[in-house]
Amino acid sequence: MDSTGSALADLTAGFTGGTIEGAINAARSELSAEIGGVRTTLIQDYYTAASTNAAITAAKNTLQSNINSVSATLTNDYYTSAKTDQAITSAKNTLQSSINGVSSTLSNDYYTSAKTDEAITAAKNTTCESNIIMA
Repeated sequence: MDSTGSALADLTAGFTGGTIEGAINAARSELSAEIGGVRTTLIQDYYTAASTNAAITAAKNTLQSNINSVSATLTNDYYTSAKTDQAITSAKNTLQSSINGVSSTLSNDYYTSAKTDEAITAAKNTTCESNIIMA
């Protein structure tokens, strides 16, 4: 499987409702630069699908910088789905930093869903995690 196919599988892993059929498009772009132990990467994955009764869009953006064992990563995941009787939106933002075994992560999750007779909103606003690994 190529990198676009792998990214598509990652983006659609959480989809419910079985196989998506209809007009489907996926795209992946990746930019990176490296000199010695210094590396920077920008990855963008996009997915759209439309059928007669459903439309789905997903996107994932990853920004990452590394200098030897020092790294910083920002990831944003977005998902929208509209069907004739339901609409769903979700977003997840994750910030990660690490230096020589010391790491911290901050995550925000948001989810909304509306059906003909029901509405749900959820937020898992802050998940903080810090780790110190002693050798």
